Amino acid sequence: MIRSHKESAISFLRTVASGKVREAYEQFVSLRALEDGNLVAVHSRVRPNPEDLGAVVVHIFRFENDRIAELWDVGQAIPKDSPNEHGLL
Repeated sequence: MIRSHKESAISFLRTVASGKVREAYEQFVSLRALEDGNLVAVHSRVRPNPEDLGAVVVHIFRFENDRIAELWDVGQAIPKDSPNEHGLL
């Protein structure tokens, strides 16, 4: 099966999780993905448990010959009191 770079990036992020962490990822993470040529960005909200505000994370992939050549990430904890009425999401 041939996957797009975007599908590969999402599959990679899901695969790196192990055990019940993966189940938590599927239950508490919302993924948004963008693809532009050989670059893919995946935006996630990660919550270790439902009571936790969690963090937002952006993973940026660069593909070379249909393989992940580089991976960068940046994250920020979700503040309890955000001045933005919509928060970080």
